[in-house]
Amino acid sequence: ALRFAPEGDGPLQPLLWLHGGPMCQLSFDYNPLLSWLASCGYLVLAPNFSGSTGNGLGFMNRVMADGCGVADLSDCLACAEYLKTEARKVEPRLDTSRGVAVAGHSWGGYLASMCLLQHVGGESVFSCGVSMAGIADWYVQQRHTEVRYYDYALMGGWVYEKEVAARAREASPITRAAELRAPILVLHGDKDIDVPFQQVPPFVEALRRSTHGGAAVEYHAYPGEGHGIAGTEAQADVLDRLRTFLRVNLKPWDFTDNPHGEVAAY
Repeated sequence: ALRFAPEGDGPLQPLLWLHGGPMCQLSFDYNPLLSWLASCGYLVLAPNFSGSTGNGLGFMNRVMADGCGVADLSDCLACAEYLKTEARKVEPRLDTSRGVAVAGHSWGGYLASMCLLQHVGGESVFSCGVSMAGIADWYVQQRHTEVRYYDYALMGGWVYEKEVAARAREASPITRAAELRAPILVLHGDKDIDVPFQQVPPFVEALRRSTHGGAAVEYHAYPGEGHGIAGTEAQADVLDRLRTFLRVNLKPWDFTDNPHGEVAAY
Protein backbone atom coordinates (compact mmCIF):
# COMPACT_ATOMS: atom_id res chain seq x y z
CA ALA A 1 0.00 0.00 0.00
CA LEU A 2 1.05 3.58 -0.60
CA ARG A 3 0.83 6.14 2.18
CA PHE A 4 0.21 9.86 1.63
CA ALA A 5 0.66 12.26 4.54
CA PRO A 6 1.42 15.99 4.79
CA GLU A 7 4.26 17.62 6.64
CA GLY A 8 3.60 19.20 10.02
CA ASP A 9 2.56 18.22 13.52
CA GLY A 10 -1.24 18.29 13.33
CA PRO A 11 -3.41 15.20 13.82
CA LEU A 12 -4.28 13.17 10.73
CA GLN A 13 -7.52 11.25 10.28
CA PRO A 14 -7.30 7.97 8.30
CA LEU A 15 -8.77 7.64 4.81
CA LEU A 16 -8.60 4.39 2.86
CA TRP A 17 -8.53 5.23 -0.86
CA LEU A 18 -9.42 2.43 -3.30
CA HIS A 19 -8.29 2.53 -6.92
CA GLY A 20 -10.39 1.64 -9.95
CA GLY A 21 -10.00 -1.29 -12.27
CA PRO A 22 -9.77 -3.56 -10.41
CA MET A 23 -6.98 -4.71 -12.72
CA CYS A 24 -4.61 -1.80 -12.40
CA GLN A 25 -2.31 -0.57 -9.65
CA LEU A 26 -1.19 2.48 -7.74
CA SER A 27 2.55 3.03 -8.12
CA PHE A 28 5.15 5.58 -7.09
CA ASP A 29 3.89 8.29 -9.41
CA TYR A 30 2.64 11.74 -8.57
CA ASN A 31 -1.02 11.50 -7.65
CA PRO A 32 -2.60 14.98 -7.45
CA LEU A 33 -5.89 13.82 -5.90
CA LEU A 34 -4.34 11.77 -3.10
CA SER A 35 -1.70 14.42 -2.49
CA TRP A 36 -4.48 17.01 -2.20
CA LEU A 37 -6.44 14.84 0.23
CA ALA A 38 -3.32 14.46 2.36
CA SER A 39 -2.87 18.24 2.32
CA CYS A 40 -6.40 18.53 3.75
CA GLY A 41 -5.12 16.81 6.89
CA TYR A 42 -5.62 13.10 6.24
CA LEU A 43 -3.43 10.06 6.31
CA VAL A 44 -4.35 8.43 3.00
CA LEU A 45 -3.66 4.71 2.69
CA ALA A 46 -3.97 3.45 -0.90
CA PRO A 47 -3.66 -0.36 -1.13
CA ASN A 48 -3.15 -2.56 -4.16
CA PHE A 49 -5.80 -5.03 -3.06
CA SER A 50 -6.55 -8.44 -4.57
CA GLY A 51 -7.27 -8.04 -8.27
CA SER A 52 -4.59 -5.40 -8.77
CA THR A 53 -1.85 -5.86 -11.34
CA GLY A 54 1.83 -6.02 -10.52
CA ASN A 55 1.78 -9.03 -8.23
CA GLY A 56 1.32 -11.86 -10.71
CA LEU A 57 -1.68 -13.45 -12.43
CA GLY A 58 -2.72 -15.41 -9.36
CA PHE A 59 -3.10 -12.24 -7.32
CA MET A 60 -4.97 -10.49 -10.13
CA ASN A 61 -7.31 -13.42 -10.68
CA ARG A 62 -8.38 -13.56 -7.03
CA VAL A 63 -11.35 -11.33 -7.88
CA MET A 64 -12.68 -13.54 -10.64
CA ALA A 65 -16.00 -15.37 -10.10
CA ASP A 66 -16.35 -16.37 -6.42
CA GLY A 67 -13.65 -13.88 -5.42
CA CYS A 68 -15.41 -10.86 -6.92
CA GLY A 69 -16.34 -8.46 -4.14
CA VAL A 70 -14.94 -10.98 -1.65
CA ALA A 71 -11.14 -11.23 -1.87
CA ASP A 72 -10.73 -7.51 -2.56
CA LEU A 73 -13.21 -6.60 0.16
CA SER A 74 -11.34 -8.79 2.63
CA ASP A 75 -8.14 -6.85 1.91
CA CYS A 76 -9.95 -3.56 2.51
CA LEU A 77 -11.25 -4.76 5.87
CA ALA A 78 -7.72 -5.82 6.80
CA CYS A 79 -6.53 -2.30 5.95
CA ALA A 80 -9.20 -0.82 8.24
CA GLU A 81 -8.03 -3.06 11.07
CA TYR A 82 -4.43 -2.02 10.46
CA LEU A 83 -5.34 1.66 10.59
CA LYS A 84 -7.22 1.16 13.84
CA THR A 85 -4.62 -0.98 15.61
CA GLU A 86 -1.12 -0.81 14.10
CA ALA A 87 -0.68 2.30 11.95
CA ARG A 88 -0.01 4.62 14.89
CA LYS A 89 3.31 2.84 15.43
CA VAL A 90 4.40 4.17 12.03
CA GLU A 91 2.48 7.47 12.07
CA PRO A 92 2.10 8.89 15.62
CA ARG A 93 -0.02 11.79 14.30
CA LEU A 94 -2.83 9.37 13.42
CA ASP A 95 -6.19 10.28 14.99
CA THR A 96 -8.83 7.54 14.89
CA SER A 97 -11.21 9.22 17.33
CA ARG A 98 -13.90 9.30 14.63
CA GLY A 99 -12.97 6.04 12.97
CA VAL A 100 -11.72 5.28 9.47
CA ALA A 101 -13.15 6.61 6.19
CA VAL A 102 -13.18 4.81 2.85
CA ALA A 103 -13.50 6.28 -0.65
CA GLY A 104 -12.87 5.45 -4.27
CA HIS A 105 -13.87 5.85 -7.90
CA SER A 106 -15.18 3.20 -10.32
CA TRP A 107 -14.13 -0.19 -8.88
CA GLY A 108 -12.94 1.77 -5.88
CA GLY A 109 -16.39 3.32 -5.58
CA TYR A 110 -17.94 -0.15 -5.74
CA LEU A 111 -15.62 -1.43 -3.03
CA ALA A 112 -16.26 1.67 -0.91
CA SER A 113 -19.98 0.88 -1.00
CA MET A 114 -19.30 -2.74 -0.08
CA CYS A 115 -17.04 -1.62 2.77
CA LEU A 116 -19.65 0.73 4.19
CA LEU A 117 -22.18 -2.11 4.42
CA GLN A 118 -19.92 -4.24 6.63
CA HIS A 119 -20.58 -4.14 10.36
CA VAL A 120 -19.25 -5.85 13.46
CA GLY A 121 -21.10 -5.96 16.75
CA GLY A 122 -23.84 -3.80 15.30
CA GLU A 123 -21.47 -0.99 14.31
CA SER A 124 -20.15 -0.06 10.88
CA VAL A 125 -16.54 -1.05 10.24
CA PHE A 126 -16.00 2.30 8.49
CA SER A 127 -17.22 5.55 9.99
CA CYS A 128 -18.08 7.19 6.64
CA GLY A 129 -17.38 6.79 2.95
CA VAL A 130 -17.56 8.11 -0.58
CA SER A 131 -18.65 6.08 -3.61
CA MET A 132 -17.93 7.72 -6.96
CA ALA A 133 -19.06 6.01 -10.18
CA GLY A 134 -19.33 2.70 -8.36
CA ILE A 135 -21.24 -0.47 -9.30
CA ALA A 136 -24.34 -0.93 -7.15
CA ASP A 137 -26.26 -3.74 -8.86
CA TRP A 138 -24.52 -6.43 -10.90
CA TYR A 139 -27.72 -7.28 -12.76
CA VAL A 140 -28.08 -3.75 -14.12
CA GLN A 141 -24.32 -3.45 -14.55
CA GLN A 142 -23.87 -6.47 -16.76
CA ARG A 143 -27.00 -5.79 -18.80
CA HIS A 144 -26.25 -2.16 -19.68
CA THR A 145 -22.49 -1.65 -19.52
CA GLU A 146 -20.39 -1.06 -22.63
CA VAL A 147 -17.64 -3.27 -21.12
CA ARG A 148 -19.82 -6.36 -20.74
CA TYR A 149 -16.96 -8.71 -21.67
CA TYR A 150 -15.02 -7.46 -18.64
CA ASP A 151 -17.92 -7.85 -16.24
CA TYR A 152 -18.66 -11.30 -17.66
CA ALA A 153 -15.12 -12.33 -16.73
CA LEU A 154 -15.35 -10.78 -13.26
CA MET A 155 -18.66 -12.47 -12.49
CA GLY A 156 -17.55 -15.75 -14.04
CA GLY A 157 -20.60 -15.87 -16.32
CA TRP A 158 -23.91 -14.18 -17.06
CA VAL A 159 -25.95 -12.94 -14.13
CA TYR A 160 -29.04 -14.81 -15.37
CA GLU A 161 -27.27 -18.18 -15.03
CA LYS A 162 -28.34 -20.05 -11.93
CA GLU A 163 -24.83 -20.59 -10.59
CA VAL A 164 -23.94 -16.93 -11.15
CA ALA A 165 -27.17 -15.29 -9.96
CA ALA A 166 -26.56 -15.90 -6.25
CA ARG A 167 -22.99 -14.63 -6.59
CA ALA A 168 -24.16 -11.49 -8.36
CA ARG A 169 -26.75 -10.82 -5.68
CA GLU A 170 -24.21 -11.29 -2.87
CA ALA A 171 -21.68 -9.03 -4.61
CA SER A 172 -24.19 -6.21 -5.24
CA PRO A 173 -24.17 -3.35 -2.70
CA ILE A 174 -27.88 -2.77 -3.34
CA THR A 175 -28.63 -6.14 -1.72
CA ARG A 176 -27.61 -4.85 1.73
CA ALA A 177 -28.11 -1.14 1.16
CA ALA A 178 -30.83 -0.87 3.81
CA GLU A 179 -28.28 -2.07 6.39
CA LEU A 180 -26.24 1.14 6.05
CA ARG A 181 -24.98 2.31 9.45
CA ALA A 182 -22.74 5.27 8.54
CA PRO A 183 -22.78 8.41 6.36
CA ILE A 184 -22.22 7.88 2.64
CA LEU A 185 -21.68 10.30 -0.23
CA VAL A 186 -22.69 8.96 -3.66
CA LEU A 187 -21.50 10.83 -6.79
CA HIS A 188 -22.18 9.67 -10.36
CA GLY A 189 -22.36 11.07 -13.88
CA ASP A 190 -25.78 10.51 -15.44
CA LYS A 191 -24.24 9.65 -18.85
CA ASP A 192 -21.95 6.96 -17.46
CA ILE A 193 -22.08 3.86 -19.67
CA ASP A 194 -19.12 2.02 -18.10
CA VAL A 195 -20.95 1.82 -14.77
CA PRO A 196 -24.45 2.58 -16.06
CA PHE A 197 -26.29 5.29 -14.20
CA GLN A 198 -29.58 3.33 -14.21
CA GLN A 199 -28.47 1.41 -11.11
CA VAL A 200 -27.71 4.47 -8.99
CA PRO A 201 -31.11 6.04 -8.11
CA PRO A 202 -32.53 2.68 -6.89
CA PHE A 203 -29.36 2.14 -4.85
CA VAL A 204 -29.70 5.55 -3.22
CA GLU A 205 -33.37 4.86 -2.46
CA ALA A 206 -32.41 1.56 -0.83
CA LEU A 207 -29.70 3.27 1.25
CA ARG A 208 -32.23 5.82 2.47
CA ARG A 209 -34.44 3.02 3.76
CA SER A 210 -31.91 2.30 6.50
CA THR A 211 -33.36 2.99 9.93
CA HIS A 212 -30.02 2.90 11.73
CA GLY A 213 -29.27 6.09 13.66
CA GLY A 214 -25.81 6.44 12.15
CA ALA A 215 -26.93 6.21 8.53
CA ALA A 216 -27.01 9.34 6.36
CA VAL A 217 -27.08 9.60 2.58
CA GLU A 218 -25.78 12.45 0.43
CA TYR A 219 -26.22 12.05 -3.31
CA HIS A 220 -25.48 14.11 -6.37
CA ALA A 221 -25.78 13.20 -10.06
CA TYR A 222 -23.81 15.17 -12.64
CA PRO A 223 -25.85 15.94 -15.79
CA GLY A 224 -24.00 15.19 -19.00
CA GLU A 225 -20.99 13.64 -17.26
CA GLY A 226 -19.72 10.15 -17.99
CA HIS A 227 -17.65 7.67 -16.04
CA GLY A 228 -14.94 10.22 -15.41
CA ILE A 229 -16.03 13.73 -14.45
CA ALA A 230 -14.61 15.91 -17.24
CA GLY A 231 -16.22 19.35 -16.88
CA THR A 232 -14.22 21.91 -14.94
CA GLU A 233 -17.18 23.10 -12.86
CA ALA A 234 -18.24 19.53 -12.13
CA GLN A 235 -14.70 18.58 -11.09
CA ALA A 236 -14.56 21.54 -8.71
CA ASP A 237 -17.94 20.51 -7.29
CA VAL A 238 -16.71 16.93 -6.70
CA LEU A 239 -13.69 18.18 -4.78
CA ASP A 240 -15.79 20.59 -2.74
CA ARG A 241 -18.31 17.89 -1.82
CA LEU A 242 -15.54 15.44 -1.00
CA ARG A 243 -13.69 17.92 1.20
CA THR A 244 -16.81 19.03 3.06
CA PHE A 245 -18.14 15.50 3.57
CA LEU A 246 -14.88 14.27 5.06
CA ARG A 247 -14.47 17.38 7.19
CA VAL A 248 -17.93 16.98 8.67
CA ASN A 249 -17.89 13.20 9.12
CA LEU A 250 -14.26 12.32 9.88
CA LYS A 251 -12.55 15.28 11.51
CA PRO A 252 -13.31 16.27 15.12
CA TRP A 253 -15.66 19.24 15.29
CA ASP A 254 -14.70 22.64 16.67
CA PHE A 255 -16.47 25.98 17.12
CA THR A 256 -15.61 27.58 13.78
CA ASP A 257 -15.29 24.89 11.12
CA ASN A 258 -17.79 22.07 11.69
CA PRO A 259 -20.39 20.62 11.50
CA HIS A 260 -22.02 22.87 8.87
CA GLY A 261 -19.20 22.70 6.32
CA GLU A 262 -18.60 26.46 6.04
CA VAL A 263 -16.27 28.59 8.12
CA ALA A 264 -18.21 30.62 10.68
CA ALA A 265 -17.75 34.38 11.17
CA TYR A 266 -16.67 34.15 14.82
